[in-house]
Amino acid sequence: MSTTREIWLTEIAMHSYRAFGLIFSSELACPELATATGHPDVSVRFAQPFTVQDTSAEAASGYDVRPGHFVLRVPRIGRFIVEEGRSITIVPELGVDDGSLRLFLLGTAVGALLHQRAELPLHGSAVWKDGRSVLLLGASGAGKSSLAAALCRHGWRLQSDDISVVKARNGLATCEAGFPRQKLWPDMLRQLGDDAERYDTIRAGLEKRNVPVESDLFHDAPAVVRGVVALGAYRGKMPLLAPVMGPHRMGLLKRLTFRPNLRTPLNMDLAHFEIIAALARQASVWRLQRPRLDGSPLALAEFLAPQLDAALASPTHDEAAS
Repeated sequence: MSTTREIWLTEIAMHSYRAFGLIFSSELACPELATATGHPDVSVRFAQPFTVQDTSAEAASGYDVRPGHFVLRVPRIGRFIVEEGRSITIVPELGVDDGSLRLFLLGTAVGALLHQRAELPLHGSAVWKDGRSVLLLGASGAGKSSLAAALCRHGWRLQSDDISVVKARNGLATCEAGFPRQKLWPDMLRQLGDDAERYDTIRAGLEKRNVPVESDLFHDAPAVVRGVVALGAYRGKMPLLAPVMGPHRMGLLKRLTFRPNLRTPLNMDLAHFEIIAALARQASVWRLQRPRLDGSPLALAEFLAPQLDAALASPTHDEAAS
């Protein structure tokens, strides 16, 4: 495993990747991402620790967010400086491993970059079937990734994990493809009938696993969002699926934005409002409550898959009119 102790001893190679509808030119190797060609939308570069100065109290305590400028500071990992939706500068601590850098780069740093680009990153996974996307959203630990993995056994394909990016295209809200990896805990892999020891951990000292998704189970293209499922847990014994109606849809989608505190309200709220309005208008929105004590992802997918198939069988008003 390479570390930043080696970075300044060799010439840094540039890598070209694609994710979330963007092309990244990166000095940090990111094997999770698909390779790409073409003009980059985003540059990811290293800076030696002493070349970048940011002594603000906000940055020292965790993060500093201003219009077009975001700094994330992670103790023993480094700093990530995101500017104007076009560049991410990594200021690594000496000796940090690449896996730890990728975890924060492809999570919070990319989330901030998407906010700066006036796109809508939502907190959850996306699955695809028959030309349409369904978003599986919820708080950390809600079971989004494991449910997505289980739905892939019912004819669905993974489209994105952890962050699902929605854009407005020709008046329709579409989900962009992320990259063909999932982050899953060992107990969830066991419930899915898989062996966690087959996979690397996502970073040193953390048991969550980095699980590649086979190409035939990954949808690598944008698609119209037809459904949104907000996951939660309750004390009952059976899963419950209930529609969310009217203005409650927009409030729910706004709350499920990925890291909403990274948004600078004055220049992002209007852009997000327009995308959320399109999404709430065209997609069916449900709340899915899983049993807190017996929430097997396979059983939950067995319950949800036929209901999604039935609900998504006909085109939406927006699709029919387009």
